[in-house]
Amino acid sequence: MENIITVENLRNFTYVNDTICRKPICGIVISFFGLGSTAMYSADFTEGEFYAEKGILYVVPYNNPWSWMNKQAVSLTDEIIDVVDGRGHCNLTLDMKRKFAEYTVNAINDHDVK
Repeated sequence: MENIITVENLRNFTYVNDTICRKPICGIVISFFGLGSTAMYSADFTEGEFYAEKGILYVVPYNNPWSWMNKQAVSLTDEIIDVVDGRGHCNLTLDMKRKFAEYTVNAINDHDVK
């Protein structure tokens, strides 16, 4: 399946603090909001600024509030991270990507909601 998220439309799918983040980037935090969260951010906010000061990318995928990390939510998050990483901001190592993949697979297995 072809990816639909690009650098140009990234902000339609996630909040990311890359424009204010101190360089070099030393890490990434992915924040998943649960039930009832439907916020989409048009400006940087407290959490994004907090992590930016420390050189950490803060990513908030705009998953459906009922997604519970189902397979579609995992795919969306993976695609977002691929675009963020492709921008050269965080240069995720292969080991980091494997750990992220293991975590998301475990999340699916632990909370397999179809």
